[in-house]
Amino acid sequence: YFTTDVTVPYRIQNFLDIVVKFVKMAVNRAYVIDDSGSVYCWGSNPNGQCSPNFGVNQLYPLKLNYGDLTSSVKVVDVSSLE
Repeated sequence: YFTTDVTVPYRIQNFLDIVVKFVKMAVNRAYVIDDSGSVYCWGSNPNGQCSPNFGVNQLYPLKLNYGDLTSSVKVVDVSSLE
């Protein structure tokens, strides 16, 4: 991961084997939906938007878990209230 600004396109290592279908950029975090409907999130995490570690920023894409719904739900869009 970069510790300075990146000024050229860069393929995120976590997505080398994943087909990205949708990207949503919020003010302080990013979301990706892959071709299976799984959602990944990274960025600011003050209220657990990206991981259960409230207040700890998510520095790399983390696949979100929906408990019992994870295998039966195909997400097609995301929204973020900033």
